[in-house]
Formats: sequence, structure tokens, C-alpha cells
Amino acid sequence: MVCLLLLTALASGPVPPDRRPAEYQRLSEEMARMAKVGNWPAVERSFVRLEAMGFPHTFKVLVNAAYSAREIGDIALAKERLHAARTLEADKAVDEWLWSIQQEYAPLMVAADLTDNYRLIPGAMPFSPEHRRAVEFAVEKVEEDGRFDGLLPKGTYTFEPFDESAPRPSFTFDLTHERPSVDLRTHPGPTKRDRRKRARIDKKMAREQGG
Repeated sequence: MVCLLLLTALASGPVPPDRRPAEYQRLSEEMARMAKVGNWPAVERSFVRLEAMGFPHTFKVLVNAAYSAREIGDIALAKERLHAARTLEADKAVDEWLWSIQQEYAPLMVAADLTDNYRLIPGAMPFSPEHRRAVEFAVEKVEEDGRFDGLLPKGTYTFEPFDESAPRPSFTFDLTHERPSVDLRTHPGPTKRDRRKRARIDKKMAREQGG
């Protein structure tokens, strides 16, 4: 019965607030309270739970979710959620936010097998806390997953091997509105073997750097 109601709701387009389940209303209100006090991890957790319910979101839920994505440093995800909010309601603040993202950020895609041990290095760390979080997010994604595909503050970045003597090329990008793309992967995603080998490489490098 619940599945039938859900399918009916999704098929009929946007769901009026008074027709969303009580649990959706409760979670969205909890999400708003957490956003008000700046508890962004809790905001994101609430949004994940709302997503799992499968109902179209309200404007306010999407905007709060955009704020939580920005705090994580995932500006591409924040932009995606803002565009979704913009389809529901015209809002000057959302338009200005989208405009600032367009002016301040540029897309980049870099990827390598984890065993290649590449890293992403900004030419200079930004002073803006928002920009700094975006750079840190990208750097961590490359270190953890061997890839990044998203938005970064405009500027210069280098994608290079950790080992400077390695016979592998380095790539430097001056990000503007173009989307540089370097995919050095020999297979779509890291395997368990890749991760184990990467862990051994990291431990060896840590020992060498420690003297």
C-alpha cells in the first residue's frame, strides 16, 4: 500500500507539502533546526534520510542541502541542489549564489589508479574559508579515491605523482571556465588490490619522510 502511494505521488509530479508523509515533515523541520545552528553533518544526514523516502523535496529542504554540501566542500553538489531548488521557486538569494559559483569556480576532472599515487596541489591555498574547504575536499578525494570530478576555485593546480622522481608526467592547470580532463586510469575504479598496494606505498613514503 505504501509503495502504491509513493508511485502515485511520484507519477503526479510535485507533491504539495500537506500530502507528504508526517515523517518527511518531521525530518525537514529537524533539518531546518540543525541548519539554523550550523550543524551541517546533521543537516546532511537528515537530507540523506529524506532522499531515501523518494518524495520530491521542498524548496527549503533543497537550499539547506545546498548549504550542507558547501560546508563539506562539494561545490558541484551544492550547485546541483540549488538548480533543483530554483525549479521550484524564484529566489534572489539562490540566483546570486549560483551567479557567484559561476564567477568563482571552474570544473576539473582528474583521475589515476590509486597505485599511481598521484596528488592534487593548489598553486596557493585560498584565504576564503569556503574556497579553502572546496580545495581540501578535492585534495582528499584524490588521496582517497584517486580521482576528482567537480568544481574548484579558479586558479592554478597541479596533478602530480607523490614521488617526484617517478617516471610519470605532472599536469598543471590554470582553471578558468574550461574543464581540463586527465584520466590516467587503466580500469574504471580502484580494486581491493589497488587499495592494498596504495596502503603499502603510503606507509613506505611515511617511513622515508620520517627519516
